[in-house]
Amino acid sequence: DIIKRLRKITEKIPGATIRFSAEDPIEAMVFGGGGRLAVELYGHNMDDAREYAEAVKSAMAGVEGIEDIEISREEEKPER
Repeated sequence: DIIKRLRKITEKIPGATIRFSAEDPIEAMVFGGGGRLAVELYGHNMDDAREYAEAVKSAMAGVEGIEDIEISREEEKPER
């Protein structure tokens, strides 16, 4: 299970709060394609958040079956 493998990797990132969520399996069956995985990082410091996001992206790149990894937060537009 990809999420279990990622949790083992990301739990080593100090100070990060990370949540994983998988695409709705019914939606995946209806529309086809591989399942999507969202990884959400929480924190107050934008510099730390970007560093954690890069660390998670790097960890995910090493997991077979994960493709098209993107970081959606833009530094110029902080999310709430």
